[in-house]
Amino acid sequence: MIAAWNRKLNPSGIYVTILRTRGQRSLIYIYRPKKLKRNLTTVRAQVLLKRFGYRSLEIEDALFRLRGRFTAEEDFPHEIGLFLGYPIEDVEGFIANGGKGCKCSGCWKVYGDVEKAQALFDSYKECRRRLMTQWNHGASVTSLAVAL
Repeated sequence: MIAAWNRKLNPSGIYVTILRTRGQRSLIYIYRPKKLKRNLTTVRAQVLLKRFGYRSLEIEDALFRLRGRFTAEEDFPHEIGLFLGYPIEDVEGFIANGGKGCKCSGCWKVYGDVEKAQALFDSYKECRRRLMTQWNHGASVTSLAVAL
């Protein structure tokens, strides 16, 4: 299924990979390489990722390391926030504070700019609503991904 999705989505700049499989369940990651590269190559992101053993920030190398971290960790590796596009100050804050003492929470815990985060949460909520409407009307996973 992943290969079929990639055949359909890769021409649109969207890629799908498996991060972890446990029993009959897999955690899939859908990403745009250009955006991911931008998220991972800021100086602050590089410093943080190197702390967690990321030697190369080439996409395939970083994903290989992230998969390894999923294997080694019981929970989600906290640096996954960078792969998901969370603001670096929120990822750093979550790691430094063990998930406690955030200013607010929504899709993630916010340690930085609350107003900016709230605006993003609202836009994500609206996007999710629109996608679910399309899904309920029979849209396929691949058509929904391309629509984003």
